[in-house]
Amino acid sequence: MKKLAKITTATLIALTLTMSVSEARPWGQRHLTGLWQVSGVDRHDHLNVRAGPGVRFPVIRELRPRARNLEKIVCTPTVKRRQFFNLSPRIREMLTGMPTWCLIKRNDNQIGWVNARYLSRW
Repeated sequence: MKKLAKITTATLIALTLTMSVSEARPWGQRHLTGLWQVSGVDRHDHLNVRAGPGVRFPVIRELRPRARNLEKIVCTPTVKRRQFFNLSPRIREMLTGMPTWCLIKRNDNQIGWVNARYLSRW
C-alpha cells in the first residue's frame, strides 16, 4: 500500500508540473485569481511553506498569521472535471480525500507550497 501511495503521489506531482498554468484550474476549487491571506492559524503559530505539495517536503519558510498579498499560482490535485470523471472510482475517491496544496507567490517573488485550508481571500 505504501508503494502505491508513493507512486500515486509521484504521479500527481508529475501531472501538476507538466501542465501549463493556463490549464491548471483544479476541478472543485475556487478561481485562483486575486490576492489571498493566511487564515486559521493561531496568532502564536505560523504557516509552513514547503518545497513541494505535502508534509513530506521540507519547510523552506514560515508565514505569520494573517500574512497578506499572496498569489495562488496553481493548486493540487490539478485535474480537470472531464479528466476526473474518466478516472477509476478508486482514484477519484483518493483524490477527493486528499488535502489541497497551493503553490503561492509572495510580493517578494518567493514561492512555495501551503495547505489550501489555511488560505482565504483578502
